Amino acid sequence: MNFEDTILNKIDRQRFQKNILENSEMRSRYLTMKREKVDAFRPSMDDFVDTIPGGQEEIDQDKREVALRKREFAAACEGDVEMQAVHEIAEIYEGVLIDQIEKSEWFGSRCTIQVTSEYDDIKHGIDGVGIFKNEDAASDYIGFGIDVTFASDIKILTKKLESIKAVVREKKLPFVKYFTDEDDNHISIQVPKVIVGARLASAEQLIHLWASQDKDKREKLATHPMQSKLIMESLWQLRYFYEYATQVDNEEAAYAYGKLYNTFYDIFLEKEELIHEHWVDIQDDSVFQAIKEYTGNA
Repeated sequence: MNFEDTILNKIDRQRFQKNILENSEMRSRYLTMKREKVDAFRPSMDDFVDTIPGGQEEIDQDKREVALRKREFAAACEGDVEMQAVHEIAEIYEGVLIDQIEKSEWFGSRCTIQVTSEYDDIKHGIDGVGIFKNEDAASDYIGFGIDVTFASDIKILTKKLESIKAVVREKKLPFVKYFTDEDDNHISIQVPKVIVGARLASAEQLIHLWASQDKDKREKLATHPMQSKLIMESLWQLRYFYEYATQVDNEEAAYAYGKLYNTFYDIFLEKEELIHEHWVDIQDDSVFQAIKEYTGNA
């Protein structure tokens, strides 16, 4: 055993992992994993031809809008290696959360999650829909916009939160156009929406674990601090947007946000001991703190 091995045996290797931001080969490998595990389950927009009012013509128009948005983003990223790398990490992180919220029961055993279509991801900023099965066999839905943010990008996060308020002010709820329910019905739905996420360093640490061959990976993911961040970020926003919907007389939104707040409060109670264990560690996150402050919980 050489000197380096001796030293590293005494160090937590998880804290000295390679930087995904600067490693294009690693990002490519992780993107492939994400697309195989998550994107394969995106609803096919063509399956909605009998549901969408404009039929195939409207669907084709939505596909063209997706393609245009992608071209515009590619043009904006051209020559900006860091911007492209952050976008790729955000995509991987989005997939990890969608995968783990259900597999590791981060939001409890009643929650499953469906990845959205590219259209709803790009157009409506909803990356996944959480589905909470109730005892009466009915389901409640919540849409998630997933965010990976540098400390310097908190204004972008605030803009996303403000966009939710704008929808509520218009007496509406956020919209998912292409959704497949548990009975395989192709429908459009309105959902309460929250923004969840973490700073880049926290996202990278989780991605490394998710993609690793660690023999204890399942246990580590099941008790990972990220779930505590997501639960608290969701709980604070659901309460905040419920109160805001009440202020602007949007009864439908107030009911939807209030009902999901109660669901997340139950999740909080179920996970309270774990959240307390994580509390000191999760404070050091710019996204977590920004959501905490925005919702008046600082």
